[in-house]
Amino acid sequence: MDVSEALKQLEDVLDSTVRDAYFTYLTQWFRFHPGMTKDVFDEKIRNLFRNKEQLIHHNNFLLALLNKAYSSYRAKPPRQVNNKGQFELADYADYVSPSKRGASELFAPNSPFMSCRINIAAWRCGLTGADSRITQLMVFACQSFLKNLTTAIVTKARGYKVRDGKLQYSFNMPLQDPYTSISGRLNGEEKTFNNYQQVKWLHGNRPTLEETEIERRRQV
Repeated sequence: MDVSEALKQLEDVLDSTVRDAYFTYLTQWFRFHPGMTKDVFDEKIRNLFRNKEQLIHHNNFLLALLNKAYSSYRAKPPRQVNNKGQFELADYADYVSPSKRGASELFAPNSPFMSCRINIAAWRCGLTGADSRITQLMVFACQSFLKNLTTAIVTKARGYKVRDGKLQYSFNMPLQDPYTSISGRLNGEEKTFNNYQQVKWLHGNRPTLEETEIERRRQV
């Protein structure tokens, strides 16, 4: 059953007072309102409805809503194998282990969850629904916001490097010894010096500050 049809059938058996209370409970459940668990939600819905017909249309509406939300998660199409005897490069993505994301660990909103919340908000405003592309846009916006928030927290507490004036990388990495990056040419060969003594030996033919001061006083 289509979700719009299921919603229309549910609204036909509900009056305005029951409808407002129903969508209030439904919104609280999808917003993880404190104390609004699945059992509490079912109990409030049963106490709200007055006959069995309303409960049946409620179940049909929830099934249609969840089916629409999870319809975007489709199985990958089977990979077509070329049997012409030619060498075919393997797709490395088939051998990469699935990465754990915040949405799969219930730490961040995923597409089905956002789809349900967006449609409920649209119905409460008198709209017929929302486009599926809005769900993808909202999920991307939430992920970008969480990324920026995490980056701001890390950069406040840890050091990092900046490339091209905006790309931040090497968070919380130890500082490099400045003497390991000093290089010079000796007898036409490139040398890298790992400590201060080697750097001092390289520039041994240059006068020190004390020697420069003594020479200046002599000239005066």
